[in-house]
Amino acid sequence: MDMTMTVRTPKLERMKAVKRIAPIVAATTLIGCSGGSGVGTQTSRAQNESMLTSAASKSSDDGGSSPRANASELSATDSPMPSASTSASSNPVSSGEPTMTGPTIKIGVKFDQPGLGLKVGSTATGFDVDVATYVAGKLGYAPNQIEFIQVPSRQRENVLQSGMVKMVVATYSITDKRLSVIDMAGPYFNAGQSVLVRTNGPISTASDLVGHTVCSVRGSTAFGKLAQRVPGLTAKEFDTYSACVVALADGSISAMTTDDTILRGYANQSQYRGNFKLIGGTITNERYGIGIKKGDVETCRKINGALRSMVADGSWERFVRKNLGDPALFKAGANPPVDLETCH
Repeated sequence: MDMTMTVRTPKLERMKAVKRIAPIVAATTLIGCSGGSGVGTQTSRAQNESMLTSAASKSSDDGGSSPRANASELSATDSPMPSASTSASSNPVSSGEPTMTGPTIKIGVKFDQPGLGLKVGSTATGFDVDVATYVAGKLGYAPNQIEFIQVPSRQRENVLQSGMVKMVVATYSITDKRLSVIDMAGPYFNAGQSVLVRTNGPISTASDLVGHTVCSVRGSTAFGKLAQRVPGLTAKEFDTYSACVVALADGSISAMTTDDTILRGYANQSQYRGNFKLIGGTITNERYGIGIKKGDVETCRKINGALRSMVADGSWERFVRKNLGDPALFKAGANPPVDLETCH
């Protein structure tokens, strides 16, 4: 009998393996290119490699002792499959928040002070916010590299000491007590403490406050300074000035005291316009500074340089008029500030 013998060679078996898995490669290539989330893409890649290995193993088992074809062998002789990571990176998923590129800077501001630091939706606005953005720009940060963090008055030193923020720009008066634990650049504005009362209420002068309840916020020096001038006051403290305004509007308190910039901002809100008035003149001089961590002399000097540029190029006056009104409404002859803190 004439018999024909087929001799199997490794090259022949590899060609058969390629032929058998070709449909699988095509299908998995489509999966890998389909986009979607990074998790889904990485899963597809793992499935692809598993299917390739399984198919190659099957072709080897069918042939007995021929070498196993695997994905790395195929990529050496055939067109490579598209990269799963490249596919994922070409389909970024938007989180709905501004994209921050490069290094970022965290700045503490207020979120509840109209005209100074107010958050509406996802946007922070106000004089302090504009000053912070300008200074950050001089330090090399674009607006989309700035992250504003809400900082209550009583937490301002803590967030600086812990490194949670790089600087605090939040109606932060420069005082010797604060300078003992942090450093401050500036001032960038000279405000004055005043008192806000209801327009149609019984209080018209500071002396009328005797025996009444006056609101301020925890961590502020305002009530203590007013009490030194007007004895017989009862203190009411909240964490935020906005809570004081609500209490003043509903009659729970008789007055609130803080810087005239803050009080004017609240009085000018549409829902309160005409309902409040300022009394008592200017009780103190409040020099708004920018708080930084103790010992950061280099940053202090850079900030002071930025503040001088802000005044010189007209940005300071533009920011004041935009957010607070005519600078002449505030402490006469005090603005813009000329004498800045010495960084040491």
